[in-house]
Amino acid sequence: MEDYLSLFPNADAQQLPETDLRERFLEIIQPLLTIASNNGFEYMRNFL
Repeated sequence: MEDYLSLFPNADAQQLPETDLRERFLEIIQPLLTIASNNGFEYMRNFL
């Protein structure tokens, strides 16, 4: 389980406003997508 990244370690995702969910998601996922893009994986660019 330690290989998984928790987006909301101390909060219940159902209680957060949608804007906070999106900001938190992008804060965690965007750097990972940048790394993937730099390594040739660009298929997710259209989704964000």
